[in-house]
Amino acid sequence: MKKLTMCWLVLAVTLLTGCFGNNVPGTASPAPDDTAAVLSDGYYFAASEEYSNGWKDFIAFTVADGRIVSATWDGLPQNGSELKSTVAAAGGYSMKSAGAQYEWDEQARNFAQALIDAQGLPVTELDENGKTDAIAGVTIKVNEVCRLYEEALSQGPMPAGEYQDGLYYAQAPQYDNNGYADTVAMYISGGRIVWVNWDGVREDSEETKKSIGDGYGLKSKSSIGAEWYEQAQAFEAYVIENQGIANLTLGEDGKTDAISGCTITISGACTLAEQILAEAQVAG
Repeated sequence: MKKLTMCWLVLAVTLLTGCFGNNVPGTASPAPDDTAAVLSDGYYFAASEEYSNGWKDFIAFTVADGRIVSATWDGLPQNGSELKSTVAAAGGYSMKSAGAQYEWDEQARNFAQALIDAQGLPVTELDENGKTDAIAGVTIKVNEVCRLYEEALSQGPMPAGEYQDGLYYAQAPQYDNNGYADTVAMYISGGRIVWVNWDGVREDSEETKKSIGDGYGLKSKSSIGAEWYEQAQAFEAYVIENQGIANLTLGEDGKTDAISGCTITISGACTLAEQILAEAQVAG
């Protein structure tokens, strides 16, 4: 009788194990091999709020059939017409000469490939400096790009746009009476305008209208009490939100009432934006 009872106990345990698997209270179930199935198809993008050392980090990646199929980590220029990776590839950082095995652009590509291979963040813990030893060929800080990846996921995929991806830049052919020439830079990802930078450069100086900041002196003269760089940011936000300026109407003075927070002349910026978007469409 004791032997028969023991057999029934073994059978009962076996059946329970078959029904509930390894989900024993207090233990963790093995993670599924393919975590990419939770990702929605589309184009993802996120950029830092502020510039750091002249650059604004961004991450862009594409998901198809639930899997990350391409990824880019790069930096948008606070001034100028080239991405951080382009400057780095041309020796602008000289990380190798300082002892690093890879330049910044190479390390950024290594991180992006690790993201694709892992189908998500390739590392979960960073040291106090925002670095990790877990990604081959990456010794630079990755804390911000990791944060941006999570931000892009939380925002969800963007609808596809009509333009050719890449960084575009245009500058007015002449300097105005104050010695400035308008410049507009745009970054397009997933066919959509995701970043715009309108500024004014000087012929005889490296300073720009934005770099002067409050020193430009427009705020005290403005009817809305906003400095030039603040009004430029309002224009940039409009272009991104409306994916261009096709529906923007200007007066004879080159101004518009359609952009809240922007009362300055924008005709020069609009001309450059139109030039860039025409190029982006032709490129596509």
